Amino acid sequence: MSPNDLILPIESAEFVMQNAKSVSINQSGVDQLAQKIFQSLKDKNCNYFNWKSSTLNPKKMNEFSLNWIFLVDTLNFSFWSDNELIQVCDTLPNDFKRPSIEKYTVNYNQIPYTGYWALCAAINRALDDGFPITEPFFYAHITEQELAHILRSDSSVQIPLFEQRLKILHETGRILIEEFQGSFLNLIKNANGSARNLLKLIVDYFPAYRDETVFLNRKVTFYKRAQILIADIWGCFEGQGIGFFNDIDMITMFADYRVPQVLKFYNAIEYSEDLKSFLKRNALLTSGARYEVEIRAASIVSCRMITQKVRKMIDSEKPVVINGVQIQKPVINDILVDFYLWNYRVDNASEIDSNSLPFHKIRCIFY
Repeated sequence: MSPNDLILPIESAEFVMQNAKSVSINQSGVDQLAQKIFQSLKDKNCNYFNWKSSTLNPKKMNEFSLNWIFLVDTLNFSFWSDNELIQVCDTLPNDFKRPSIEKYTVNYNQIPYTGYWALCAAINRALDDGFPITEPFFYAHITEQELAHILRSDSSVQIPLFEQRLKILHETGRILIEEFQGSFLNLIKNANGSARNLLKLIVDYFPAYRDETVFLNRKVTFYKRAQILIADIWGCFEGQGIGFFNDIDMITMFADYRVPQVLKFYNAIEYSEDLKSFLKRNALLTSGARYEVEIRAASIVSCRMITQKVRKMIDSEKPVVINGVQIQKPVINDILVDFYLWNYRVDNASEIDSNSLPFHKIRCIFY
């Protein structure tokens, strides 16, 4: 099969939205977010677009960083706590203060991290302690006790889906060793500088990255972790060397449960009354449920619309020339839109959570 046989997430998302019943896209909300992102692109103090600005991310453009990224994105799923499934009551008084929810937490360099960043902190802590955790030859045979120690929480809440993570590490490490001489770099070289080729290689070889389902009797794809893996490589290597992809703009946003919160907060996506009622109950969705598929599809399509809007704003700006040299205009794509929205949600979690519906909850290995 050639890369052209790959069903792209944007194609799937557009198909879903053509048939969606419970989620829609609001152009005015898209425009508002596009304006906000456009202004932030011009703000030199805004680090939301800079992958390396995150304290826990590796800074060097080398194979160690590549292996770190692959390991982290292989385990990058399902961090919310079961405590967040507390039932919500419509009749709570306005001044009711919800109790704080204990989460999976890792303290690293005296800073407590939760969620995805707790995973990153755990990996860095293990490296500091001498565990070669980023090496496939190690994690292909890692024991349950070793992984439990490495991912141990500094709260009473342990990382969810531990058994699945152990299985995926064994499987992924074995495949890298058997097919690519234990080197993720070898796999990337086979992509020949194409994000599309790399996406297909990842989902073809690694079952844990096959983020697919069926909607109206048609296979649809989201490939959240596979796409963010490519985006993280691009961000870490600054679009150079093995981080150069001649078609990087084909990558969509990474359809998870956090970015839709921001899109909904700004009314870029809208929910039907039945979906709102479901989310208010804080119930658990099953993988592939219509609500879930529509939320993820709307996130992808609305972020693509935001990218297109911002790009038009950039193109309409007059060139800036300083000392006879024309300054390069900002770059925008769905990856950077996602980086912005995800980081915005982290920095504004209290405001968004207190003024929004509960996020859609699902236990799976895809996000």
